[in-house]
Order: sequence, then structure tokens, then C-alpha cells
Amino acid sequence: MFQGMPSPFGALTVVSIVLLELPFVPTLLAIIGVAWLMVSRVEYPKPRGILAVAMLSWIVAAMGLLAAWAFDAPGGQLLLQTGCALQVVLGAVI
Repeated sequence: MFQGMPSPFGALTVVSIVLLELPFVPTLLAIIGVAWLMVSRVEYPKPRGILAVAMLSWIVAAMGLLAAWAFDAPGGQLLLQTGCALQVVLGAVI
């Protein structure tokens, strides 16, 4: 078990929050929330077995969505916002 949100997961969540282009105050509160989770004593499961495969798959999918947006793929903005929203939800649920 990890104590506090792991750094790569926290970084991906902060980037996702910024890319969602929310108003300033909700963005600030969400980033402060992620920062608090990173230094808190909240326990996060260490990814092993099927959880490790799921996390790796999620990282690859998120990078693919970001690449689609960066290369101006049709629907790239929607894909990016969907991936970012799912990342924020995943960060809140775990």
C-alpha cells in the first residue's frame, strides 16, 4: 500500500484538470485537492497482477487520447475531455 497518491498518478490528474479548461476557482480547488491527496496518509493499493495491467492500459489509453488531440484528429477535443474527465473521476474514486 502507498500512503498518499503516487506522483505519476497525481501528475496525470493535475494535467487532466488543467486540460478540462474549467473556471479558475474549481480548477484551483481540484489541484489543491490532488496536492492534499499526494501528501496525505490515504492508502492507495500498490498495483499488482490485474490491477497493474489495468493501470498500464489506462496510462496508454490516456496518452493515446492526448496524442489524438495534439495531432488535431477529428473529435480529438471530445476524446481529450472524455479522457481527462475519466482521469479526474478515477483519482477521486481510488
